[in-house]
Amino acid sequence: MRHRAFTLVEILVVVAIAGIIIIAALAPLTFTIRTISRAQKNFSVSNRERFVINRIFADAAEALSIQCEAPFRLIRHDELGSAADDTLLLWTKTPSYTGEAMACVAYRMLPDSILGREMPDGLYRWVLSADAQPGDIEEGDLRREDGKLVLGGLIGARFSVLKDGEWVGEYSGGIPQAIRVTLQKEEGEVAYESQLPKF
Repeated sequence: MRHRAFTLVEILVVVAIAGIIIIAALAPLTFTIRTISRAQKNFSVSNRERFVINRIFADAAEALSIQCEAPFRLIRHDELGSAADDTLLLWTKTPSYTGEAMACVAYRMLPDSILGREMPDGLYRWVLSADAQPGDIEEGDLRREDGKLVLGGLIGARFSVLKDGEWVGEYSGGIPQAIRVTLQKEEGEVAYESQLPKF
């Protein structure tokens, strides 16, 4: 009785069919894993962004006119061909929640350092001396090494306040009606607004 064996061609056909079935089964799995990974990354970035925005709004909501005639100051930057890098200065009591004195807090975008220090670009936050007032601060006083990077991945940041029913970018004075923060990214802009408490 003769036993018939598989030929090499038959074996190769079976292996090829099995390979196609495996690839067809793994393609959706690979796509799903990539989609989940991308969603997790976007969720993480979104959470960080919301945390920083809430931090800015908390600093603004805790701004006080005590010991400071003008607790709010905005400096608008509209240089031709460059992204927005406005400066927001606030006299606020939020540093006191971490055991520091009430102080001036500043936010500003900083581009890549030209001094050779490897510090990332993005939105920085400074807690300045308790003796410093928003009206006394010059932008040269905001040294990169003294600030803390709070949000990277931006190309610009725009600050506005609502004064007498109109959004303005240059401002120095008391606590306005509301504040708007516009973050500029490669994929576009996103704006956040918050009403401020009246005292």
